Amino acid sequence: MKRITKTLIPVQLAAAAVIGIAGAGSANAATHHGSVAKPAEQASIAAISACEKKYQPKKDLTLTRAQMITRAKSWLGKVWYSQINYHCNKYGNYRQDCSGFVSMAWGLHSKNEWTGTLIAKKYSSPIKDWKKNIMQGDAVTRQPQSSAHGHVALVEKRTSKGVWVLQENQTGTKANRQFKSWAQLKAGGYYGIRYKHVK
Repeated sequence: MKRITKTLIPVQLAAAAVIGIAGAGSANAATHHGSVAKPAEQASIAAISACEKKYQPKKDLTLTRAQMITRAKSWLGKVWYSQINYHCNKYGNYRQDCSGFVSMAWGLHSKNEWTGTLIAKKYSSPIKDWKKNIMQGDAVTRQPQSSAHGHVALVEKRTSKGVWVLQENQTGTKANRQFKSWAQLKAGGYYGIRYKHVK
């Protein structure tokens, strides 16, 4: 009996090893195919794709300042901040971060812009004496002065003390409205930019 036990142990170990290898292979396979969307996710991706195809602007839009604000307000209190996810509604499909939010409000064709590209001549120009001349539909940004912490927000209203902005500003929050004083803007390295195709 002892001999049988001694004979079975290595066999059992070998079997366990084979099972372990097979399990590892399955785990690797699962990891390798981890990017494949599940049926529900595929349906969601398909829905977003259909939405984008229907609503995404074919070219950068020319909008009034009031239209920009209307578009921006469609996200307020609804769309969570994310640098990965995209939100699609009747205005198009855009990334759920600060630059995606402003891109949507401005009616850009591209859904993948970031603060560094929004300040390019293709889309905007700096506003001279911006504290006096900034208007509804313009934006405040601290790019490139603070490239490590770039941010851009749409101006809803200018006051003598600062500006009310509409924005996607941080993880764990939804698109929101916030007041930024002139002192806060100066301390943050902000300045004003104007969309090239504003009416």
